[in-house]
Amino acid sequence: GLTRLIGYLRRQQNLIQKMKAKCPKVADTRWLSLGKVCKWFCQNRVRILEYLDEKNPTCKPEKQWWIYVAACEKIIKKVNIAFAVGQGLTTLVGGQKKSLDKLKRNLLEIVRGDKVIFDEPDDEVNYINGGYIVKRTNAICMIKDCGLYYQNLFDEVSPLVQKDIWGDISKFVLSLVIGIERIKGQNDSSSGYKIPPILPHELVKICSYEF
Repeated sequence: GLTRLIGYLRRQQNLIQKMKAKCPKVADTRWLSLGKVCKWFCQNRVRILEYLDEKNPTCKPEKQWWIYVAACEKIIKKVNIAFAVGQGLTTLVGGQKKSLDKLKRNLLEIVRGDKVIFDEPDDEVNYINGGYIVKRTNAICMIKDCGLYYQNLFDEVSPLVQKDIWGDISKFVLSLVIGIERIKGQNDSSSGYKIPPILPHELVKICSYEF
């Protein structure tokens, strides 16, 4: 998993000296922390891959793991921007709700997701959850938007693994969208309560792939 790999990299003094950088710790209940870690991995991918190929530790992830890292970095960037606006101590409930609405739109835009209008099959070409749909082709476009390296990684794996990847990413995004709607439903503007801080483990879980 991610924490094992981070622990390993933080103990590699030779790598740290060569990179002049140390892998940040991760708090899996904080979006900002996870976002920083994903960004660090993406920025230092080449050197990390070279080192892992040379040492071949037991915590070395499969290549497609890097697609998840890049996708999460892209998604969490959108989340953190909204949270910075929505969790300010002086932010009014109305402003928080607008921030959540914008976050929901931005998340759906990443995977080109939309409301289910017609009866769509939930099969090899669609992922459907909570009245929203992400088409396979659109989810794959999101992966390609992460960069040529990740596009090539995706093209190299088997069709079954490809389905797992785009399905997991679609599930991640739609779970976030549904979580946002649930939070909004529990906090209306007349209640007088502020929307509580949102933590990753409370909002979404990635079930089919151990990140």
